[in-house]
Amino acid sequence: MENPHPKPYAFMPGQEIHFLTLTVVDWLDVFTRPEFAQTVMDSLTFCTQKKGLNLNAWVMMTNHLHILSSAATGFEMGAIIRDFKKFTSRSILDMLRDKTVNESRARAFLHAFSWQGQRNNRNGDYQFWQQENHAVHAYSRSFTEQKLAYIHDNPVRAGYVDVAWHWRYSSARDYMTALPGLVPVTLLD
Repeated sequence: MENPHPKPYAFMPGQEIHFLTLTVVDWLDVFTRPEFAQTVMDSLTFCTQKKGLNLNAWVMMTNHLHILSSAATGFEMGAIIRDFKKFTSRSILDMLRDKTVNESRARAFLHAFSWQGQRNNRNGDYQFWQQENHAVHAYSRSFTEQKLAYIHDNPVRAGYVDVAWHWRYSSARDYMTALPGLVPVTLLD
C-alpha cells in the first residue's frame, strides 16, 4: 500500500498514528546528561497523562528522539508536540543557564542554541529543537511494525547495546520483557 499522505512531514487529522523524529539543533549530544534525558521522559509522561498523547513507542538517543504515537480524541498531535518541544527546550535551557546541572559543555550548548535561535525568526533568543518534526503517517500495519522495529533497534545499530531492551531510554523493554519502561506506553497489538 502506498502512503496516501498528501503532504510529507505534516500531521494527519484525527487519531492517526505517526512516526516522528525530533532532533536537537546541530545534532548536539545533549541527552548524554541524565538530567536532560529525565526532562524529556517526564514531559513525555506528562503528555500521555494530561495532553492526550497516545505513546506507542519511543527511543531517546544522544541527540534525537523517535516516537510512534497518536493523539487521543479531542486533541491534536501538532499541538501536543509543539507544547512538548516548548517545555523541554525551556527546561533544558534554564538548567544550562542556571548551572543547575554540572555540564562542562553548557557555554558551548548555549552558544549553539543562541546562534540557531537568531537565525530563525520563528524563535526568540534560542532554538533547542530543529523546527521540523519529520512526522510520517503510519499508513499501514506493515509500515507501523517497520517503524516499531526501527525505533527499538536504533541503539543496537548505533553500537550502544547488543540487545534492544538493554537501552534504558526506550520502550523496547515494554515490548520485549515483563519489565515496565521508564515512560508509560500503549502497546500496539
